[in-house]
This record gives sequence, C-alpha cells and structure tokens, in this order.
Amino acid sequence: MLIDLFKISLTNMTQRKIRSWLTMIGIFIGITAVVSLISLGQGLREAINQQFKFLGTDKVTIYPAGLQGPPGSDTGNSKLFEHDLDVIKKVRGVKAVSYRIMKTAKIEFKDVTKYRLVVGLPTDPDSNEIAESVGFRVEDGRSIRDGDKYKVMIGNDYTKEDNPLKNIVNKGNYILINGEKYQVVGIMKKMGNDMIDKAIVIHEDQAKDIFDTGEELSIIMAQVNDGEDTEKIADEIKRKIRQDRNLEEGKEDFEVIVPTQIIETFNDVLNIVIYVIVGIAGISLVVGGVGIMNTMYTSILERRNEIGIMKAIGARNSDIGKIFLFESGILGSVGGIIGILLGFALAYLIEIVIAIAWQPGILIATYPTWLIILMMVFSFGVGTLFGTLPAVQAAKLNPVDALRK
Repeated sequence: MLIDLFKISLTNMTQRKIRSWLTMIGIFIGITAVVSLISLGQGLREAINQQFKFLGTDKVTIYPAGLQGPPGSDTGNSKLFEHDLDVIKKVRGVKAVSYRIMKTAKIEFKDVTKYRLVVGLPTDPDSNEIAESVGFRVEDGRSIRDGDKYKVMIGNDYTKEDNPLKNIVNKGNYILINGEKYQVVGIMKKMGNDMIDKAIVIHEDQAKDIFDTGEELSIIMAQVNDGEDTEKIADEIKRKIRQDRNLEEGKEDFEVIVPTQIIETFNDVLNIVIYVIVGIAGISLVVGGVGIMNTMYTSILERRNEIGIMKAIGARNSDIGKIFLFESGILGSVGGIIGILLGFALAYLIEIVIAIAWQPGILIATYPTWLIILMMVFSFGVGTLFGTLPAVQAAKLNPVDALRK
C-alpha cells in the first residue's frame, strides 16, 4: 500500500515539475538556514570548548572588579597588588600563582606608529608554565628569559602580510615602546585571540619601569592541584582576599573566574543567538508549508475527475486522503533533503572562507547525524501538517460532484 501511495505521489509530482519545485523552495530555504546555523553553532561551541580544555580547567583568574575594555586599561579604584599573591598562595589546594602587568603603549617601528597592549610576564618556572598554557607559546626565536632587558616577544598577528608592522618579525629588528628601544627575540604561536596575537611581551621588571606600576598587577592566575575542585578553590580564594581586604560579601572590588563559568556563559549566549536566528529562519518553513497547502488545494481542483473515478470504482475516503497527505509529505521531505545538502554545503563554504580570512581550525562545521534525522522528520512533518486540510477536503469530495464537469 505504501509503495503504491509513493508511486502515485511521485507520478503527480513529476507531471507538475515546475509547481513542485516552486512549492519546495520555502521548505529547503528554511532547512538550509537552520542546518547551516546549527552546524556552525555546534562547530563553534566545540572549538571553544576544546580551546578551554587546552588551556586547562585547573586555572583560577582574578581580575579587578568592573574590568571593561582591554586588560590593563583604567578601571577605577579596583586594583590587584603583589600582596594578593601571598594571600592566594596560602589557600589550600593552590599549586602555583602567576600574574601579568598589562598596559597599552605606543609602539613604533620605522615610520609606523601603533598603540598596542604590552604584557609584562614573570619568568620563574611556575609562571612560564602557566603563561604557556594560556597561549604565550613561542613559534620562532625564544621567549623572554630571566634578566632580559630591552627584549620583546611579539604576537603572531605581526606576521600577516597586511600588517604595517610585519617587518619586525625578523629577529634582530628593533621597536620603540614609549620611546625606548627593544630588540625582537621571538614570535608567538597563533592563538586566535586578538589580545595575545597582537600583544608585545616583555619582562615584568621592564613593564614596571615603563608604566611605573609599583606593586600593582593587572591579572593574577592561580593553578590548582590535580584532583582539586577548581570552583571550590575559587570560592576559597575569593573568601580569603575579601577577608584580607576587610570587605563584605557581595561588595568585592575584585572578580574570581574559572574557565567552566566562562564556558557556561558562552554556551548560554550562543544558544540564545542560535534559537533566535533559527526561529527567524523557521518563518520560511511556515511559508513553505503554506505553499504546500496551496499546491494541494490546486491539485484537488485539477484532479476532481480523477478523485471521482477512484471513488466510483471503490476507493474509500481514507484512501483518497492518504494519497494527498502522502504527496504533501513527500514534497516536504524532498525539500528537506535539498535543504540539508545545501545547509551543509553553506556551512562548509563559510568554514573555508573563515579559514582563508583568519586561520584554519578557528571554526569547523560539524555534521551530526541527529541533525539530519531531525530535519528529515521536521520537513516531512511540515509537509503532512499543511497537507492535512487539503487531504480532508479531497477525501470528503462527493464522487457525483467530482465527475460533473
């Protein structure tokens, strides 16, 4: 029976090719948009989660409260100090502590002047390990060493052909930082993070001299011992600093963040964006469904005699209804198949464009099986849903009226 219904529906569709294609446009446009967005969204989520896994979930980051804009920019009276390092080191479960001094400075190379983030890093073994884990890794040359004076390591962004400072990547070149001459000794690996990829890294002592920061720090990072609960350690760090500063709970002038919180926040925001855009794209599916309904009503008018003959030779109302319902379902399914293929193709094209414009691996589209199954079921459902009323009308058609010309 199902095979016969499929053959009849397919025959009717092929006899009206142009109308069938026009009917499916709304369906496959909507499915294309939904599939490509979800595919890219899933890929972006996985890429971010993998990046955080690479950085490690065993890190706790402490910022001045209300940090806005680039780290190291003026944020009011909220500050961190070297004294806070001693407080954090005493927290049980903390393995190592490091920090950064970050300020924006004037960078000059030949006749090019830019304002860039300058990062001062300590060079003790623990700090080096933490710095490398969060992206300060060397690709060419060497990193900043203990005792280095007037030496810099530059971000990978300066290797781009369109970067006006690209020529400073040649080790041995000199740049000026706030008028002081520094030799380039290393280039960092590509991170995919503008803050690091455009940064200029110097020794912490040099940063203190340039910016006259005294004991002020921009960011503190604590690494917890293996097997410890990072969130519990973060809460304890927060409690200890609050106690040391004699602050009330909820009125802290600092923030303590763990990677899992950032991941959860990112995923929540990404989900909201995807839901909203998919909802907008879903409007075209409704339009496509209305198109299927209109096509089915038109088909009933054209095939009145055919319906009358089928009823006259013994076809039941349910048989007639199934034919039109199955036909509308096939229209939705075919539109869904086309939409899925176009959606994956569009997602792959966007992946290639981003790889060319930025770097490979920043965004990798995913093609989950559940998405294919969901879209197939959904497109068939849209077709059958909007084909229900026409199918009911066709089933109720009086054979005498249907045969009357």
